[in-house]
Amino acid sequence: MKSALSDFVFGKKGIYGILHLIILVMSLFLVISISVDTFKGIPFYTRGMTGYVDVRDVCELMIRLCEDPLVSGERFVLNGGNYTYQELFTAIARVNGVQPPWWNLAPWMTELVWRMLACWGYLSGSKPAFTRETARSSQHCSRYSNARILSLYPDFHFYPLVETVDHMRLMWISASADPKHK
Repeated sequence: MKSALSDFVFGKKGIYGILHLIILVMSLFLVISISVDTFKGIPFYTRGMTGYVDVRDVCELMIRLCEDPLVSGERFVLNGGNYTYQELFTAIARVNGVQPPWWNLAPWMTELVWRMLACWGYLSGSKPAFTRETARSSQHCSRYSNARILSLYPDFHFYPLVETVDHMRLMWISASADPKHK
């Protein structure tokens, strides 16, 4: 497949090679726009991973740490769990009642997309939301340990990801209904 793609994109020289690349890029944009409209969500995910923590957990642990006379001048990693972006986007999709992501964006695809969006941003005068940094971090696996904070407070339990996502959805709906937030 890689040689077929290379032949398709780079096999032609000059204007024909550029036209082939433009056709490939426009096809990708077409697939993205059709997918987002059809599936009422984002069908893409990357292989990256990161840690998450609920803001309610952060507040509770900050209060505990401030009130604990045995803790002074120390730092802690607060991590509710390490999740892949596929797991995160699937949880968000399910809570919102839309189809979860099903198409993995390979690293070469995210590299291509950020470059296309940078070109489009240059031509349109807008700043792209998906940049080189977001493309690369979306493929990176970052893992964090909460062992130190849990050894200090073994009775503490972090909110599960699905509960956090559902809570955020309810807060969003509540804020959207409030006329002060419009």
